[in-house]
Amino acid sequence: MNTSKIITGGIVAIAILAVLLMSGCTSMNTIVEHRQDKTVHGAAENIDLTVTTFNGNIEIQESTEYDVEVTYNITAPEGHLQHVTTGTNGSRDGNTLKLTAEAKLSDPNEKLPINHGCDILVKVPKNSSYNLNLMTSNGNVKVTQLNGNKMIIATSNGNVDAAAGNYSAIDAATSNGNINVKLLSDTQFFVDASTSNGRITHNSIQMQADKESQTSLIGSTASGRGNLHMVLQTSNGNIDLSYI
Repeated sequence: MNTSKIITGGIVAIAILAVLLMSGCTSMNTIVEHRQDKTVHGAAENIDLTVTTFNGNIEIQESTEYDVEVTYNITAPEGHLQHVTTGTNGSRDGNTLKLTAEAKLSDPNEKLPINHGCDILVKVPKNSSYNLNLMTSNGNVKVTQLNGNKMIIATSNGNVDAAAGNYSAIDAATSNGNINVKLLSDTQFFVDASTSNGRITHNSIQMQADKESQTSLIGSTASGRGNLHMVLQTSNGNIDLSYI
């Protein structure tokens, strides 16, 4: 038996293993950089707000100012911040402000390492009336109590927390997360809610249900259907309805 060959082979194997381990540690300890972009826009009586991002949360928060303030908090691996772009576009039509806030990759086909995305915080005046369209591919969505016409929320992986004032329609969907909707006391509504893996609860809200089970609820409040129509859907999470 050639002992030197065995020893040499063992040393090579150990060296390869060390390189692999070092490579794994480097990947795990990727340095993450941060950037913040901010835009401010004069508000209006009616605001149509569309917010789109990826790998990040969306929050709509009440402000004491009569402006709409959009803050983008971007994260990306070291040297890749420039690949995440943000933009806010606004236009006015009479007493309506149409505002679109978006974060995206400059090249949609680019495959970045881990830890890249953008959280978007929008501070809005309480006294305006809103149409909200909020979409993220991987994150939570939270909306403060506002009044408006329609609220549409979609996330592929995250929770939805919505406090609603006087709305006529709320559509919320997530493929992996909980949906919590808080309504003004005694709000009348019709709801079509479903989950494939979770529970649906409506606390002290009295319902006149056409269909009700642990994973499905179709019906209206016992006091009437009112003007609010809700469609709530998650494939893996709970749905909870309550009054504020």
